[in-house]
Amino acid sequence: MTMYNPPRRHLLSQLAHVELLTPCVDKSAEYFHDLLGMEISATEGDSVYLRGWGEYFHHSLKLTQSPLPGMGHFSYRTTGPEALETLAAEIEASGRGEGWIDGDLGHGKAYRFTTPEGHVGELFWDVERIEVPPEEQSIIKSRAQRYIIRGVPVRRLHHVTLFASHVKSTREFLQDTVSLISNELVRFDGTDHELLAMMTANVQDHDMGVTWDPFGATAPGRFNHIAFWYDTREEIMRVADLCFDHHHPLEFGPTRHGGTELFFSYVTEPGGNRVELCTGGYVQYEPDRPIFEHLASSGGATMWGEEFPHEMHGQGTPAVDPQTGLVIEPPAVTA
Repeated sequence: MTMYNPPRRHLLSQLAHVELLTPCVDKSAEYFHDLLGMEISATEGDSVYLRGWGEYFHHSLKLTQSPLPGMGHFSYRTTGPEALETLAAEIEASGRGEGWIDGDLGHGKAYRFTTPEGHVGELFWDVERIEVPPEEQSIIKSRAQRYIIRGVPVRRLHHVTLFASHVKSTREFLQDTVSLISNELVRFDGTDHELLAMMTANVQDHDMGVTWDPFGATAPGRFNHIAFWYDTREEIMRVADLCFDHHHPLEFGPTRHGGTELFFSYVTEPGGNRVELCTGGYVQYEPDRPIFEHLASSGGATMWGEEFPHEMHGQGTPAVDPQTGLVIEPPAVTA
């Protein structure tokens, strides 16, 4: 039976930022700044805030010092203050609300919630936009600033992918309560057990992914990866060269996804979190377009037939012991 999204409610604008936890915030910030060309917007306490050269908001990435790597929270901007209040009330009624916070650097008050797997999400409306000094402004009026001549600079945040032991329940919460749109699903053959869901707040191929975690029963709420977008394939090939030459080996790629059609590579930043670098994809505008469904056995994991390395399955942050499924704790600090 063909699946369709429920009638669209345009309450979310975009994925605005993601907070990554890292045990070495200085090295992680150096990686994103020097190699991936991101701008540092601010440093406060144990956190560093960064953005891509094509982004207008204060930041799209927040790095926070933590004993273990992982995701602190993901954050969407709503389409207006009324949309924020509407969604906050509906999430509160669902029992998954965490309540209001005053805000953070770069944005105003925000409503926080948890997914069925325990991931922390956030919604806000009031936002701080960057003020670029004259010498960094672009003559192309639609650009936030000049193209950065440092590393291979990412243009913008593209998506975040969560791990979940039950993809379907997480997807349905994000779709039916948070109002994301489902674009593509991958199911295990002969079941309604979902392996992967690709969702969006707008017309992008996806800005939220949820993928199955074989260790989710013992280590819920884990993080799979964050993704940043480039204009061209050539930039992704160039960053692959830089990663190799600067002792940051690629985890997988460059190649192309079948679902979403993105050209991509996966790398790992110094804190241990997976980062996808991507371009391409598609846009969809139809409010009643069906959700594309795939079977797990329908071919290679990529458009060109390659399979993901076996060791990537279930690998995310925080890391788990594959024998016990329990989170690997850092060694005790001794005097």
